[in-house]
Amino acid sequence: MTKTKTFSLSHAALIAIAAIIAFAPNASALEANVPTPRLKPAPYSDALIPSGAKVGIARIEDGRLRAAPFDELRDWATMSLTINPAQVSFAPVSPIALAKFTPTQIDSSNKIDEIRLAAAEQGMSHVIIYGREGDAQWNSFGGMALDNTGLTVPAGHRLSPKGKVKALIVGTYSGTIYGTVTSQDGESLTELTTRVKTVLGAMSVTSQFTA
Repeated sequence: MTKTKTFSLSHAALIAIAAIIAFAPNASALEANVPTPRLKPAPYSDALIPSGAKVGIARIEDGRLRAAPFDELRDWATMSLTINPAQVSFAPVSPIALAKFTPTQIDSSNKIDEIRLAAAEQGMSHVIIYGREGDAQWNSFGGMALDNTGLTVPAGHRLSPKGKVKALIVGTYSGTIYGTVTSQDGESLTELTTRVKTVLGAMSVTSQFTA
């Protein structure tokens, strides 16, 4: 009797243990039921110029992209020689890239922003858009108010005064204007490029911006 009783208790204990095991969730099941936290990717910002960036140069005339004359290209090239080429390189915005966004003969009212899109198409992180005289009037650019250019004007952005020549530094991803500079020197772009370089240097992520 004692042996039978001992066997019965052991058998009951085994049945109870088996029941516990059967109804207890295993580790993999627990892991499957625990939701994996999904981290939202940080929003991309072009407020800074990354190392190795390519910056576009676009000359406008009457609000439209035009080829820059040799002497102006020389002034931009002179500026680029003072900047570390491993950090930032420069290239003109291509009219061919622009044509992808203006395939028809209809005159667009969004020409400034289309230049920005063309620069992005060429892999440029930022673009310097500049114009002279009529394109550089007070509180406007390319013959229109900044709010009408299709670009994003940051809150509190100081609209630049009239100048012989004016340039905007624009992020090609966001379309945000990160700087406007003017120059009263109508003969060369040396003064303008010096001021543009100051803005670019402040936006650079590295202290090795200059050559």
